[in-house]
Amino acid sequence: MTNRSDKRSNVPTLRALVGLGLGLALLALVVRAVRWEGVLRTLHAAAPGWVAAAFLANSATLWTRTARWQALLRPKPPSFLRAWRALLLGQLANAVLLARSGDLLRAAWLAGEERDAFARLLGSVAAEKVWDLLALCLCAGLLLALLPLPSWFARPVGWLALALALGFPALLVLIAHRRRLLEWLKHRPWGWAGRLAEWLCQGSEGLRGLHEPVIVLQVAGWTGLTWALGALANWTLLRAFGVGDWPAALFLLAVLMAGQAIRVSPGQLGVWEALAVLALGALGIPAPTALAAGLLLHATVLLPPAAGVLVGLVLLRPARGLSERAETGPGERELPVEASLPDGGLLASVIVPAYNAADTLGACLQALSAQTVPRERFEVIVVDDGSTDETAAIAEGAGARVVRIPHAGPAAARNAGAQAARAPILLFTDADCEPGPTWVETMLRAFSDLRIAGAKGSYRTRQRGLLPRLVQAEYEEKYARLARQEANDFVDTYSAGYRRDVFLANRGFDRVFPVPSVEDQELSFRLSRKGYRLIFLPEAWVWHRHDRNLGEYFRRKFGIGYWKALLLRRHPERAVYDSHTPALLRWQIALLALAIAGAGAAGVWHPLWPLPCLGLGGFLLSTAPFVARLRRDPALALAAPALLALRALALGLGLLWGFVRTAGRPLDVHPAARFWPRTFKRAIDLFGAVVGLLVFGPFILLLAVLVRLDSPGPAFFVQERVGQYGRTFRMLKLRTMRAGAEERMDPLSAIPKPGNDPRITRLGRFLRRWSLDELPQLVNVLKGEMSLVGPRPEQPGVVERYADWHRRRLMVRPGITGPMQVNGRGDLGLEERMALEVAYVDRYSLWQDLVLLLRTVPAVISGKGAR
Repeated sequence: MTNRSDKRSNVPTLRALVGLGLGLALLALVVRAVRWEGVLRTLHAAAPGWVAAAFLANSATLWTRTARWQALLRPKPPSFLRAWRALLLGQLANAVLLARSGDLLRAAWLAGEERDAFARLLGSVAAEKVWDLLALCLCAGLLLALLPLPSWFARPVGWLALALALGFPALLVLIAHRRRLLEWLKHRPWGWAGRLAEWLCQGSEGLRGLHEPVIVLQVAGWTGLTWALGALANWTLLRAFGVGDWPAALFLLAVLMAGQAIRVSPGQLGVWEALAVLALGALGIPAPTALAAGLLLHATVLLPPAAGVLVGLVLLRPARGLSERAETGPGERELPVEASLPDGGLLASVIVPAYNAADTLGACLQALSAQTVPRERFEVIVVDDGSTDETAAIAEGAGARVVRIPHAGPAAARNAGAQAARAPILLFTDADCEPGPTWVETMLRAFSDLRIAGAKGSYRTRQRGLLPRLVQAEYEEKYARLARQEANDFVDTYSAGYRRDVFLANRGFDRVFPVPSVEDQELSFRLSRKGYRLIFLPEAWVWHRHDRNLGEYFRRKFGIGYWKALLLRRHPERAVYDSHTPALLRWQIALLALAIAGAGAAGVWHPLWPLPCLGLGGFLLSTAPFVARLRRDPALALAAPALLALRALALGLGLLWGFVRTAGRPLDVHPAARFWPRTFKRAIDLFGAVVGLLVFGPFILLLAVLVRLDSPGPAFFVQERVGQYGRTFRMLKLRTMRAGAEERMDPLSAIPKPGNDPRITRLGRFLRRWSLDELPQLVNVLKGEMSLVGPRPEQPGVVERYADWHRRRLMVRPGITGPMQVNGRGDLGLEERMALEVAYVDRYSLWQDLVLLLRTVPAVISGKGAR
């Protein structure tokens, strides 16, 4: 007896079969209602209607079965290696057998009767079909270049694909000009070949008078073949995307075939749609969304030029599906995240700046005495910032070292403590904080990873008032944002740690900030510019006394806004993004300013009344995510919009007053950090990358095929490199070495590059000589990971051994060309290269970039250092 679930699982299949039958019946009626010779013309004229119907059918079928798709399709991205095989093999076979290639041959034959045969061919039929030929070449190239196919298969098929790609246009020319060819053959010693060809041509002249039934039979034959191939490819695609049971797979297959049938298509996702599906998957989009987007693109029939963008998107994350193993160098070693604490000696110096902190300092020092790390393994330094109360006596009574300085602010006090410290790790907290019992231990374990330069902890509070709960909720929102990031650029001094050598090499906190404000942010931004890794440790928490009334809260936020204006003038890029500040906070300040200014303007001219409504409505809408987080605290949720408005008002007024007060103050802004040069440089990079990919895209694919044919291994070399601010990215190049060669050499041993490296392939030597292996890096430029001009992107193993002054080169994006590439390339040693690139960054200008671009051409032609 069949259970109810089995009956339900068969319902979609039955519905699909009924729908498919009705669709075929409708198509038969349409065919019968028109003359045979008008079938294809009628369907083509009705294309917009078919497209709309296909889109509605696909969308409705997909999204009305949402629950079933979630059960059948895995929530994680599918195996895109299998998806590549299914789609590209299916597309290659489909493109070879498409009737359109026969149309080209027949058009060339019929055009042979005309005087300007070839020109007419390109101007009429061939112009409409040229994208099919490009699709065929693209599929063949991608199939051989990007999939790890066995060499015994890839080599013969690769040569065959190249022969077809290069020979098909020549075949069209020969057919179109066959009469001249036949006349030429008749007068050659092998005239029998010409007579035989003429006899065959005369036997085929019936093509000129093909009748309608023959055309219909031919179209039907081609359609049947392509439908069969399309069904096979779609079936393989569904299995690759994780469809579980047979009834569901058959139902999805019927949906795809039926939805595409009303477009009179070959019966499977097209080349560009397939590339879109794979691009979305390579970017981590879930399988159902990727499939739906592919169907949407299939239904809307975007113009073929969009294919260039899609190919670029596919290449954004090639390591997920294009090769089974990424090539990495030995410098990319994994360092231990948790190592045992060393024996003997001081591990850390805990620095507490204090100014008239007699009320809170005792509790802070008592908490430091209760740490899980033995007290003899770390020292506590209290810096008395010119206090007039019992601060110094309390510190001495608790056994802390006391450093006395005239009152200069917390930045100067922390710097004085760092100068007096004796341990390699500096830990900072404030006098009104009480570190948790594992605070020192958590910080030290983080610094056992040698890649970490700084760490930040978190706040907790024992207060239960409405305002302290709001302040804590603000911090919790920021902590949730930080926890989603592997590294950050924001270390607050209430729970902070730095390596002492890094701290002192970068001159510590800037004394231009005389009050507690944003001095910790400014140091964090300077360190992150140089690529130092800063991390968030939520377990390194401290108790804190938050603001107790609205006056304290407003004054603190106003002060932060005031000094933030000076900070943003020094670091203008942080006006757009930092890892700590929620993006909605910037919008809230702007929307509240619009509401206030709009209200004033509307009071003068009444028609402007929509402005304050728009500003206030937008502000309230922007507070919704924060209020939603407070659903377990109804009282705070009700008060949150008003308190957030007070926060935005205080920060906005502080920023405005800060910009006014610091407008005429001279600032030491690094040339590479200025806003307008950075903006124009990025615009030039985007324009150059788009134009470069459009021009060199087909050439890159051809070289990829040649690389696959030249030696075993993937066509593209994908390696982790270090970019701007020390962020790692996956750099794309054409492979020039034998597979796995990079694993056998330390990255520093190749500086300067050896003259006759046996690991380089024959084709690779040619590609390096003319710098053609760098062309795929245009994709990295398009993504914003690289620039057209900049320092050379280095491996993490090299960057880990940088001195502090070397790290200034990480302030800008690495470039395809740059000072190293035009001054000897591989002949330069590490120190010579660093000196050139740091000088480039320190003297950065758009004019310098233009000069380097112009010098690149003669540098490539000369070949100096190219190896």
